[in-house]
Amino acid sequence: MGAIRYAFKDGQFVLADACNITEADGVEELDCSVRLYKLLQQNGYDTIGQVTAKPGMTFFNMNCMSLVVLRELLERLDFLGFRLADWNDRQTVDEYFTVFQAAEEKRRSKMRAQIAAESRYEVIEKILCNAIRCKEKFLRLLTVTR
Repeated sequence: MGAIRYAFKDGQFVLADACNITEADGVEELDCSVRLYKLLQQNGYDTIGQVTAKPGMTFFNMNCMSLVVLRELLERLDFLGFRLADWNDRQTVDEYFTVFQAAEEKRRSKMRAQIAAESRYEVIEKILCNAIRCKEKFLRLLTVTR
Protein backbone atom coordinates (compact mmCIF):
# COMPACT_ATOMS: atom_id res chain seq x y z
CA MET A 1 0.00 0.00 0.00
CA GLY A 2 1.07 3.56 -0.50
CA ALA A 3 2.59 3.19 -3.97
CA ILE A 4 0.74 6.28 -5.20
CA ARG A 5 2.92 9.37 -5.19
CA TYR A 6 1.49 12.75 -6.12
CA ALA A 7 3.10 15.83 -7.58
CA PHE A 8 1.57 19.28 -7.91
CA LYS A 9 1.98 20.56 -11.49
CA ASP A 10 0.17 23.38 -13.26
CA GLY A 11 -2.24 23.89 -10.40
CA GLN A 12 -3.40 20.28 -10.02
CA PHE A 13 -2.28 17.01 -8.53
CA VAL A 14 -0.81 14.45 -10.93
CA LEU A 15 0.91 11.11 -10.48
CA ALA A 16 4.59 11.35 -9.66
CA ASP A 17 7.00 9.78 -12.12
CA ALA A 18 7.98 6.88 -9.85
CA CYS A 19 4.39 5.71 -9.32
CA ASN A 20 3.87 2.15 -10.55
CA ILE A 21 0.30 0.94 -10.04
CA THR A 22 -0.68 -2.20 -11.97
CA GLU A 23 -3.87 -4.22 -12.32
CA ALA A 24 -2.35 -6.80 -9.96
CA ASP A 25 -2.31 -4.27 -7.12
CA GLY A 26 -5.06 -4.26 -4.53
CA VAL A 27 -8.06 -1.92 -4.67
CA GLU A 28 -6.61 -0.03 -1.70
CA GLU A 29 -4.14 1.44 -4.22
CA LEU A 30 -7.05 3.38 -5.76
CA ASP A 31 -6.64 5.71 -2.79
CA CYS A 32 -10.42 6.00 -2.61
CA SER A 33 -12.99 6.70 0.08
CA VAL A 34 -13.68 4.12 2.77
CA ARG A 35 -17.21 3.69 1.43
CA LEU A 36 -16.00 2.76 -2.08
CA TYR A 37 -13.23 0.54 -0.69
CA LYS A 38 -15.69 -1.38 1.51
CA LEU A 39 -18.20 -1.75 -1.35
CA LEU A 40 -15.51 -3.23 -3.58
CA GLN A 41 -14.23 -5.54 -0.83
CA GLN A 42 -17.72 -6.73 0.17
CA ASN A 43 -18.48 -7.60 -3.44
CA GLY A 44 -15.29 -9.62 -3.91
CA TYR A 45 -13.09 -7.12 -5.77
CA ASP A 46 -9.62 -7.44 -4.30
CA THR A 47 -7.47 -6.22 -7.19
CA ILE A 48 -7.70 -3.39 -9.68
CA GLY A 49 -7.67 -5.99 -12.46
CA GLN A 50 -10.84 -7.59 -11.10
CA VAL A 51 -12.51 -4.17 -11.18
CA THR A 52 -11.37 -3.24 -14.68
CA ALA A 53 -12.48 -6.61 -16.09
CA LYS A 54 -16.14 -5.73 -15.42
CA PRO A 55 -18.44 -3.39 -17.36
CA GLY A 56 -19.69 -0.24 -15.66
CA MET A 57 -23.27 -1.51 -15.28
CA THR A 58 -21.98 -4.18 -12.91
CA PHE A 59 -21.03 -1.45 -10.47
CA PHE A 60 -24.09 0.70 -11.24
CA ASN A 61 -26.37 -2.21 -10.28
CA MET A 62 -24.36 -3.07 -7.15
CA ASN A 63 -26.29 -2.73 -3.88
CA CYS A 64 -25.55 0.56 -2.09
CA MET A 65 -23.68 2.01 -5.07
CA SER A 66 -24.71 5.63 -5.54
CA LEU A 67 -23.89 7.80 -8.53
CA VAL A 68 -21.49 9.78 -6.33
CA VAL A 69 -19.53 6.66 -5.39
CA LEU A 70 -19.61 5.33 -8.95
CA ARG A 71 -18.23 8.62 -10.23
CA GLU A 72 -15.47 8.43 -7.63
CA LEU A 73 -14.56 4.96 -8.89
CA LEU A 74 -14.41 6.20 -12.49
CA GLU A 75 -12.33 9.22 -11.55
CA ARG A 76 -9.87 7.16 -9.52
CA LEU A 77 -9.47 4.61 -12.32
CA ASP A 78 -9.04 7.36 -14.92
CA PHE A 79 -6.48 9.18 -12.77
CA LEU A 80 -4.39 6.01 -12.58
CA GLY A 81 -4.82 5.25 -16.29
CA PHE A 82 -7.28 2.36 -16.02
CA ARG A 83 -10.63 1.78 -17.73
CA LEU A 84 -13.59 -0.50 -17.08
CA ALA A 85 -14.24 -3.23 -19.66
CA ASP A 86 -16.83 -1.27 -21.68
CA TRP A 87 -15.21 2.16 -21.28
CA ASN A 88 -13.91 3.44 -24.61
CA ASP A 89 -10.37 4.87 -24.51
CA ARG A 90 -11.54 8.04 -26.26
CA GLN A 91 -14.30 8.74 -23.72
CA THR A 92 -13.72 11.09 -20.84
CA VAL A 93 -15.09 10.36 -17.38
CA ASP A 94 -17.92 12.83 -18.03
CA GLU A 95 -18.88 11.24 -21.34
CA TYR A 96 -18.82 7.72 -19.91
CA PHE A 97 -20.71 8.82 -16.78
CA THR A 98 -23.65 10.14 -18.84
CA VAL A 99 -24.61 6.50 -19.53
CA PHE A 100 -25.18 5.96 -15.82
CA GLN A 101 -26.94 9.28 -15.33
CA ALA A 102 -29.42 8.32 -18.07
CA ALA A 103 -29.90 4.86 -16.55
CA GLU A 104 -30.50 6.41 -13.11
CA GLU A 105 -33.06 8.84 -14.53
CA LYS A 106 -34.84 5.94 -16.23
CA ARG A 107 -34.84 3.98 -12.95
CA ARG A 108 -36.21 6.99 -11.05
CA SER A 109 -38.95 7.59 -13.65
CA LYS A 110 -40.01 3.97 -13.36
CA MET A 111 -40.14 4.26 -9.56
CA ARG A 112 -42.17 7.48 -9.76
CA ALA A 113 -44.66 5.81 -12.12
CA GLN A 114 -44.92 2.81 -9.80
CA ILE A 115 -45.55 5.05 -6.78
CA ALA A 116 -48.18 7.00 -8.70
CA ALA A 117 -49.90 3.77 -9.77
CA GLU A 118 -49.86 2.47 -6.18
CA SER A 119 -51.33 5.76 -4.98
CA ARG A 120 -54.15 5.52 -7.54
CA TYR A 121 -54.94 1.97 -6.43
CA GLU A 122 -54.99 3.07 -2.79
CA VAL A 123 -57.43 5.88 -3.59
CA ILE A 124 -59.69 3.53 -5.56
CA GLU A 125 -59.54 0.99 -2.72
CA LYS A 126 -60.55 3.64 -0.17
CA ILE A 127 -63.44 4.78 -2.36
CA LEU A 128 -64.65 1.19 -2.78
CA CYS A 129 -64.34 0.46 0.94
CA ASN A 130 -66.30 3.60 1.78
CA ALA A 131 -68.96 2.64 -0.77
CA ILE A 132 -69.25 -0.85 0.73
CA ARG A 133 -69.49 0.58 4.25
CA CYS A 134 -72.17 3.05 3.13
CA LYS A 135 -74.12 0.27 1.45
CA GLU A 136 -73.91 -1.93 4.57
CA LYS A 137 -74.99 0.97 6.77
CA PHE A 138 -77.90 1.72 4.42
CA LEU A 139 -79.00 -1.94 4.46
CA ARG A 140 -78.91 -1.99 8.28
CA LEU A 141 -81.01 1.14 8.41
CA LEU A 142 -83.51 -0.45 6.03
CA THR A 143 -83.82 -3.57 8.18
CA VAL A 144 -84.24 -1.50 11.36
CA THR A 145 -86.98 0.66 9.89
CA ARG A 146 -89.08 -2.28 8.61
